[in-house]
Amino acid sequence: MWGIGYRRVPIEERWRLLDEQVEYEHVRDVGLRLLAVVRRDAPKEGDSIDEVAAFAQIARESRDLVMEFEGWTPALPRCLKHPPEGLFIAIGIYGVCYPFTLEANVDAALPLPMRLAIGGHELAHVLGYCGEADANLVSFVAGVRADDSLARYSTALSMLRYAMNGPSNSDNNWLYRNLPQRARDDLEALADVNREYRVEAVSQVASKLNDAYLKAQGVELGVEDYERGFRLFVHAFRKGMLELPAPYPSRAEEEPGAGSQQKMSPTKK
Repeated sequence: MWGIGYRRVPIEERWRLLDEQVEYEHVRDVGLRLLAVVRRDAPKEGDSIDEVAAFAQIARESRDLVMEFEGWTPALPRCLKHPPEGLFIAIGIYGVCYPFTLEANVDAALPLPMRLAIGGHELAHVLGYCGEADANLVSFVAGVRADDSLARYSTALSMLRYAMNGPSNSDNNWLYRNLPQRARDDLEALADVNREYRVEAVSQVASKLNDAYLKAQGVELGVEDYERGFRLFVHAFRKGMLELPAPYPSRAEEEPGAGSQQKMSPTKK
């Protein structure tokens, strides 16, 4: 039954996201807006941190998205499961949704923002979004729309990892340099756990197997489908499905260079 889920009408068609072409300047604009979210919502020294409440907000927004765009009301799992630290990272993944039990699992070794962001992704799988781009899109929109600053910060930081891997190195570096210290610390913590737990030979084999599995299910991009979820988020923002703050910085003369003007054509399965 899980495999049938990959044969659904693609989410970009169901949600009518590809009405207009997205170009690099639109992707860069979203990256600057996500930077503004991260700078606004990053936890400050002494702030109270409630991971459970943040995930509950992401879950509620995910449920509301399903109700709004699919027309049915899903049941939400009570919690995420956390296997022993580093178990998933060792094979090059951060989380998994078991299709036989529909249980969302996230590696406990991940730093807090990544646990929340990956948790949102695995929850989207539980709600029936089998494709990686589909699950990314749902978790991204839900996290940014959440009424919780930690949920928004975690989701925006996760998306900035895609934004900082764009075609313009100068723009990528500019985004990183303007992250608040908390965000840079969280990204460094992610790099630390990867260095500590990841087994390179095993993770490469696992990545190839995952790529082959996804392509066998009709996901043409394989593991590259994750990145397509970020581009679909740009379409969703331009369609008005969510709100983002003004780009950071607000003055045009302070913005990074235009970089590559490569067009980002809509991609379909």
